Amino acid sequence: MYYSVSRKQLDNLVFRLFDKGFYVSRHSYSYRLFYRGKLVAGIHVYPGYNEVSLRLYRVYSDVVREVADTILSIVKEVFKDYRVEVSWFPPENR
Repeated sequence: MYYSVSRKQLDNLVFRLFDKGFYVSRHSYSYRLFYRGKLVAGIHVYPGYNEVSLRLYRVYSDVVREVADTILSIVKEVFKDYRVEVSWFPPENR
């Protein structure tokens, strides 16, 4: 069985994040989020599992902390029926 998400839903995430000041680069089911010129997060949508992975990048953790709640709330609004897993990258134990 093949699972998919509508292009409209995928684009909606981009537009909602743009409205909050993010630059968003999307390829298929993956997104890179930039805020104030800094790479702050990656989003990966897994339709077959009804899951979204949100990776917050440690390199700009001060900026990420400012916007993490905004990103998370938008993801949850756009992908209402999906579980959202949030993690920091790279993991602390590296």
